[in-house]
Amino acid sequence: MARAPGIRYFNSRQAYYCQFRGKQHCLAAGEKDEPDGPVYRRAVEQFALLMHRSEDDRTNDQARVLSLYDRHQAHMRRQGREKSRALFEQTLKSAMDSLGHLPIRDLRTHHVQAWLDGQRASWGPTTLRMARDNLQAVLNWAIGQDMIAGHKVKWKMVELPLPANRGRDYILTAEEHRRMLEASPTAGFAQLLWFLEATGCRPGEAYHVEASHYDAEQQLIRFRWDAKPPDFVHKTARKTRKDRVTFLTPDIAGLVETLVRQHPRGRLFVNRRGRPWNNASVQANLSRLRRKLALPGAMIAYSYRHTFATRWLLAGGSIKVLAELLGNSVVMLERHYAHLQADIPTLKRLLVQFRQGGQQGSKAATDVTTHQEVSPR
Repeated sequence: MARAPGIRYFNSRQAYYCQFRGKQHCLAAGEKDEPDGPVYRRAVEQFALLMHRSEDDRTNDQARVLSLYDRHQAHMRRQGREKSRALFEQTLKSAMDSLGHLPIRDLRTHHVQAWLDGQRASWGPTTLRMARDNLQAVLNWAIGQDMIAGHKVKWKMVELPLPANRGRDYILTAEEHRRMLEASPTAGFAQLLWFLEATGCRPGEAYHVEASHYDAEQQLIRFRWDAKPPDFVHKTARKTRKDRVTFLTPDIAGLVETLVRQHPRGRLFVNRRGRPWNNASVQANLSRLRRKLALPGAMIAYSYRHTFATRWLLAGGSIKVLAELLGNSVVMLERHYAHLQADIPTLKRLLVQFRQGGQQGSKAATDVTTHQEVSPR
């Protein structure tokens, strides 16, 4: 006889789990604090949700799209992911108006295509793509939670306009960076640009660096994965459960140490009024600088990260090491930068370097062997 599902705590995983319908479900991660602790209460809530799902929803796909969306919104609220929840709401409100009444078994690709086509007048390519991906995420989440058995939408067949060339894809030249440093309106803004160019970190990470994040012994910036607001929570903290580490070269470490002495509390990178930078203020300064210097093209602060990744790979750097430096997955980098790894001049240069190193090693081995043969015992 099958064992009745219940809530169990695994010390090795530091989380509450439940075995249900042949699958192990993580109910809540954290310290064991039953019967009244917040982690255990979250586990009880998730267990109740799991137990009270309709059998029809799972096997017959009678659940309506709007019902799944509402459950996903409630899930994100319980997770404390309010910014993400609001973004889903913003991009999927029109989808619920158009598709929410449909049972999941009746939802097809042409429904999704018609919804997105109706938004083209007001949404650009990036927003359209985000809306499509968010709807897919809701349905995939419902499958993972055993709310539904599946759906019939073929996402690859949904046609969207190609995204326009964005500033985040802009590659800066060394000369452009040098001129912008020299023409920066304040030393504080030049320090921020220098940090972005040298580390390849996300702009939002640079904006939030404080003295407490700096490890002087190892010369790095560390954002803990288990940080809680109002402390800065880095982008992939919940997904990876890993600290975000930004490695610093000696010159950048020297810059950070100077800023730590100047700002032992609060943000390190601030404007002339002592206020922390944000995307809007940084972009305003970048736009003024480019107009002043008559520099072509468009760029944003994120362009520094894209430039860092591009230069690293064109120089023959390991994509696995780059993933560690940038705090990304190798899969994501391969998806965006695979064409650079196949750069023919770079591959030929690396082959020559490898062979030259091998020939030197062979010569050294020959010299040692010869020396051993002629040396007296």
